Amino acid sequence: MPDGYSSISGEVLLPPAAVPNVAGTPQPAGQRNVTISLRVVLDLSANVTLFAYPGDVAVNPIYCATTMPAADLSGLFAFYETGPSGEGISGEFGVDVAAASGPGSAAQVAADFAAAAGNASAAETNLDASAAVPFSSYAGYTDYSSLGNVALAWAAHTMFSHPDATSPIDNDSIIIATINGSLAGKLAVALLALSGDDRTALVNSVIGQDHSRGGSGVDNNDPAHPQPLMMIPGDVVIVRIQLNDFTAANANGSPNVAPNSYGLEGAAQQFDVVLTLA
Repeated sequence: MPDGYSSISGEVLLPPAAVPNVAGTPQPAGQRNVTISLRVVLDLSANVTLFAYPGDVAVNPIYCATTMPAADLSGLFAFYETGPSGEGISGEFGVDVAAASGPGSAAQVAADFAAAAGNASAAETNLDASAAVPFSSYAGYTDYSSLGNVALAWAAHTMFSHPDATSPIDNDSIIIATINGSLAGKLAVALLALSGDDRTALVNSVIGQDHSRGGSGVDNNDPAHPQPLMMIPGDVVIVRIQLNDFTAANANGSPNVAPNSYGLEGAAQQFDVVLTLA
C-alpha cells in the first residue's frame, strides 16, 4: 500500500492533508523539512575608498611659538553623513559655538588666538616671520612679540623701506595695542560667519587627513545629532590675516605728509599665522 494510506476494516482512507512547512508552503504528506549547508565558501570583497586630503598649506607664514588648547577647538565644528548613498559630509557648527566662553565656542577659540599671537609682552621670539614677505629680506628683523608688532614693522617697511624705521611714527604703542586688541573680536565674528561650504570644507580637510576623526563609536548619520569634530595636541591651525586700510597723518596736523602717505594708504599684505595645538 502506498505510503500515507491506511486501511481499517476494509475501508480505504484518503491521504493525510498536507501540512505547511516552516516556510509556510504546503509540505507533501510524509515528508519533513531538512537543513543543509551547500559546502561552499563565497569570498566577498569590495574596495572601501577613504577620501584623502593633503592638508592646508600656509602662504607667507608667520610661526607662533605659543600654543593653543586643542580642547577648546574640539567641538567647534560637527558633521554628519549626507546624500542618498551616504557619500557626502555636511559640516555644521558645534552645539556650543555661540557660547560666551568655554570649549567649543568661537569666543573661546578667538580669545586663545589673541592670547597666543596678540600679546605684546610675549618674548620677541614668539612670532617667527623669517619665511614671510617682506621680513624675509631683512636679516635680524624677523622675530616679533605679537601681531601688533608685526603690523608696526610692516607699516615702517612700507613707508620707509625698513621694518625698524619707526622713528617717524609717533604712535607705535597705539598701533600695537589697536591690532592686538581687535584680534579676538574679529576672529569670533569671522568664525560665526563661516558658510556651510566653508564648514564642510574644513571638516573634509580634517577627516581627509586623519580618518579616525570620522568615527568615534557613535552614529554620525543622524542630522539631528552631528558628531563633534575633535582636534588633538599636535594639530596645526592656520589663521590668515590681512593688513590693510592703514592711514597716515601728522600728529600736529601740519600738511607736510608726502602724497599717498608714503605708500601706506592702499597698501595691503596677507600673512598666515601658524599655531600648534597642545
